[in-house]
Amino acid sequence: MNRHPSWWTRQAVLWGLLLLTACQPSSNSTDAPPTDSPPPTAVEERLILRNVTLENSSDEGEAIWKINAQEAIYTQDQKNAQLKEITGNFFQDGEVIIKMSAEQGEIRLEEDGEKIFLRGKIVATDPRNGLIMRAKELDWFPQEDRLFVREELTGSHPELEMSGKEGVYFTREQRIEVTGGVIATGTNNPFQLRTEKVKWDVEKQLVTSETPLEVDRYDESKKNVTDRVVAERGKFDLNQQLVTLEQNIELNSVDPPVQIASNSAVWNLILRTVLSDQPLRLIHHAEQVTVTANQGFVNLEENYSRLEGGVRARSEKQKSDLFADRVRWDVVTQEVQGQGNVTYKQESDPPLHLTGSSALGKLNEQNVVINSDRQQRVVTTIIPPN
Repeated sequence: MNRHPSWWTRQAVLWGLLLLTACQPSSNSTDAPPTDSPPPTAVEERLILRNVTLENSSDEGEAIWKINAQEAIYTQDQKNAQLKEITGNFFQDGEVIIKMSAEQGEIRLEEDGEKIFLRGKIVATDPRNGLIMRAKELDWFPQEDRLFVREELTGSHPELEMSGKEGVYFTREQRIEVTGGVIATGTNNPFQLRTEKVKWDVEKQLVTSETPLEVDRYDESKKNVTDRVVAERGKFDLNQQLVTLEQNIELNSVDPPVQIASNSAVWNLILRTVLSDQPLRLIHHAEQVTVTANQGFVNLEENYSRLEGGVRARSEKQKSDLFADRVRWDVVTQEVQGQGNVTYKQESDPPLHLTGSSALGKLNEQNVVINSDRQQRVVTTIIPPN
């Protein structure tokens, strides 16, 4: 990287006052030095610039950074500079990628490249996507296209607010990885994500967690939780408000009071729907009804589910079961509609075994009607008591 001779002090004469201070031992030409006095100390020189603008550019003449500081202090070898009250821009391919401010900072020229360190009340904004990062420490490595942010880290965007212990912002990909007690809160449709590590693609508005997570969805007042989810992994599409969940998923809805469990699900935060292409289980604890299937769709806003493939609806209270290829279950009224290869069993009052092509009724009331089509008639078996 080529640095112009005046790269530290560009515009210093116009913008500030240059002071050269030297710490030297005092001497008196008329007095001989005492015999036990220490040897003369080496001269320490430093350059102090006030109200100064510093900048650097690449070999091709493209700007890399430009910093305004109320005060800049650096040694004569120009390898380190201490800065106070800073504002400025970081560039990439000649484009501003970060607008920043900080209480203090340091510029270092090291063997592996140039580095900039900011400290205290840092605000860094990416004008390309609107991401605002706040922290107490920020390290920028221009050669690596990375920003490291630590200490009271927060990131905000019109779609999301996030906080964590520390993070790395990949400026070229416009992606930030945040770790340590991560909390992400949606703004358009209120939800809160809690996990230990996330990857946030700011440009595409995708948030991915590969660590166990908890999510709360709130109502429009942003005060009351409507649904609570835990899972091993998840991906949030903030543009479409869709959450893709994987492994050990458990969703608990407050109203209706139903629990959904599966290993794969797509959760629509706006519509409050859950779609799963893998085996799932639904439990209504108050009514003691459990429904299992190979796949299904649940609409929590309209209180119904559509389930397919080896469906079994079980009422523990009434000791009854309904089996079918497809079932529509109204979570509030507890009405079930079964289609295809229907079997209904109840263990008492009286014990029954019915088969047919369709079914309609309520398991919690032991009131189920079995129908048949032309190819299949209803078969009723009354099971005698032991």
